[in-house]
Amino acid sequence: MGKTLTEYLLPDPDAPYPPFLWGDPDIVRKRLGDDVDELAFEIGTVLMPVLSPAHYWEAAVTQSGMFIVALERVSEDDRPALREEMIETIEQYFDDSRNAVPMEYRLTKAVVS
Repeated sequence: MGKTLTEYLLPDPDAPYPPFLWGDPDIVRKRLGDDVDELAFEIGTVLMPVLSPAHYWEAAVTQSGMFIVALERVSEDDRPALREEMIETIEQYFDDSRNAVPMEYRLTKAVVS
């Protein structure tokens, strides 16, 4: 989903870096620099309960700060196409037996010097 959203934001030179880049250990190390002595990374999955891929999209654009802010940077003309691409992406992961979408999370633990 982040990749799809980023494609719609790239034409905007003032667009913020996507938050999911904080999940890349190399980027985290670079951003935190020498102020950190120890870094540990954990990856896990949480199930997001939703009724359908379309329901997930509607919840994201009305309840997720990241999506609300990002959508403000997408032109009105591009929003329908973005919605369709996102729903297609979500459909690949939607588990209709549990009415949920598994979402990967990444946790970084750091010791500051």
